[in-house]
Amino acid sequence: MAFVEYKLKARVDLWNDSQEDGYGLNFVRSRDGLETDFLITKNGDPWLLCEAKLSAVPVPGHHRRHSAALGGIPFAQIVRQDGVLKAENGRFFTVSASRFFA
Repeated sequence: MAFVEYKLKARVDLWNDSQEDGYGLNFVRSRDGLETDFLITKNGDPWLLCEAKLSAVPVPGHHRRHSAALGGIPFAQIVRQDGVLKAENGRFFTVSASRFFA
């Protein structure tokens, strides 16, 4: 979803312009080729993983592994579907794009 990429990039740019911390927007790919769409870094450290989906689905295991490998950072599955907000173990979230970017 290009919309999510655009909105995340705009948010990172806003944070960089208005805060002392430095933020970056990257992606994560493991050696087995499995990706998480976005990794937001804060001052060079992993801060938040995000994945864009059309609708809410269970969080795949490779996102959990990426989160653990990066120090247990939060993971947000951002979905186009409205009215979605789920939290799992206080670290894995599924949320509507309209709510996430509000």
